Amino acid sequence: MTGMTADGHSQVYRARAEACEYKYKHGFEMPVETLCSRMADISQVYTQNAEMRPLGCSIILIGTDDRKGPIVNKTDPAGYYCSFHAIALAISCLSNVLADDFKPSDIEVGIVTTENKQFEVLSEQEVDRHLTQIAQRD
Repeated sequence: MTGMTADGHSQVYRARAEACEYKYKHGFEMPVETLCSRMADISQVYTQNAEMRPLGCSIILIGTDDRKGPIVNKTDPAGYYCSFHAIALAISCLSNVLADDFKPSDIEVGIVTTENKQFEVLSEQEVDRHLTQIAQRD
């Protein structure tokens, strides 16, 4: 959570309740992307009603997907929701902070996966694939 502490505590409690209710209804754990989308919907409702104060916190949920790997999901108080591949988010953040566009030879990216618990450095071709995905998303 980022933002107001009280709103953050409230959102954590609400996220836990949503995840528990989902598991009770469907019989399996709620996917992280689904939880973040649901929390974004709830946050957005707070912006529509005059009697409710909009929430003053953003939610960042990190989870893994069997097909996509680590995923970072983010929602803001207005209900905007986005999902990033963890590597793409890290490269985008570094690019924004340094105010520079990278070539594959400019950066070195290392990962640890749930299958292979050893630290692995990506090749320039793999880094180039991630840079291309980031450029296409923007």
